[in-house]
This record gives sequence, C-alpha cells and structure tokens, in this order.
Amino acid sequence: MKTILNYTEEEKQRAIQSILKKREYDHQHYQANKEKLCERSCQYYQANKEKTLEQQHHYYEAHKEERRRYNEANKEKILERQHEYNEAHKEEIAESNSRYIKEHPKVRRQAGRKRRALIAKSNGNFTEEEFRLLCEAFDNKCIYCRKELPLVPDHAIPISRGGSNSIDNIVPACVSCNQWKHNKTYDEFIEVLETTRQRSR
Repeated sequence: MKTILNYTEEEKQRAIQSILKKREYDHQHYQANKEKLCERSCQYYQANKEKTLEQQHHYYEAHKEERRRYNEANKEKILERQHEYNEAHKEEIAESNSRYIKEHPKVRRQAGRKRRALIAKSNGNFTEEEFRLLCEAFDNKCIYCRKELPLVPDHAIPISRGGSNSIDNIVPACVSCNQWKHNKTYDEFIEVLETTRQRSR
C-alpha cells in the first residue's frame, strides 16, 4: 500500500486536489440540505440520547489528558476563536445565557458567591458613580476594542492574581473583551490584541 512518502509530487498534488474537491462537495451538500441534516441529527440524538451521552463520556474520559495538553498548548488560539464566535453570535448567546440563568437560579447564586468571596479578599472598592465617571473618561467605549457597547468593570490586574478591587485597578470593557481577556493582566492582553491585529493584516 502506498503512503504519502511513496507518491511523486504530481501524484501528491492530484491527491490534494481530490481531497479539496470532496471537501467542497461536502460543504455544498451540507449548505443545500442544512435543515434536513440538522433535523435528522436531532432526531437521532433524541432517539439515542443515553447511548450518545455514554459514548461521549467514554470518549472524553479516554482522551482527557490529550485534550488537556492541547488546550494548554493552544490557550490563546482557543480564546481568540471563542472571542470571534462570541462577536458573531452576540444576540443568540445573550438570549441563551438569559434563558439558562432563569432556568438555573442556583448556578447564578453560586457564581455570585464565588466572585463576592474573591472580591472580599482583595483590597479596595468602588461605587457605581465612580465607574460611570470612569466610562465617561474613556468616551463610554471599551478600552480594548474601542466599540460603544455595554460596559462592565474589568480588573487591569485580575483579583485572582492579586489585583485590588479599587477604582484605580478598574478599566471599562465590553463583555466580549472581558471574557477574552480572562485572567490576563492589562499589559498581557494588549500584547495578545496586537499580535492578533498583526496576523490579520
């Protein structure tokens, strides 16, 4: 049996073109039959829910260490992809989050308690009025993407990394950038943004 190492350059190119052609065909077929395929997939899942969940569980358990290593090695890339997805699906995500919070009030309360505990251990505090004035100082735009979006307080040095909760450690950020920044410092996230902009040029 031939391996890729045994092929001539011409044969390799033909093989690659064949793969790309098949990929394009599959994509066109999916787009033309998207609703039907999604409905079929949903029906199969509902009819085989327990079996599917069990298979997924076994797969994740068998590849747990492999996934952990991949996630660690590609952390920035994963966060960047997540940010791009969030930007493209803002309304859907907001609606889904709102629905989830209403259906799972205990989860929201637990997350709130965890965040309050972190803040309580840090020094300082700030008022809503101070944050409003801070937003005005930055023209009511996200400090990172400079878009006029709903703003939330972002800790320049994350509380989880020893940052304070006082106004001098707060910057206004949109929800998307705040989530993308995760537990990076302000300077670290600026470097990520700069690298991303350079790659997109």
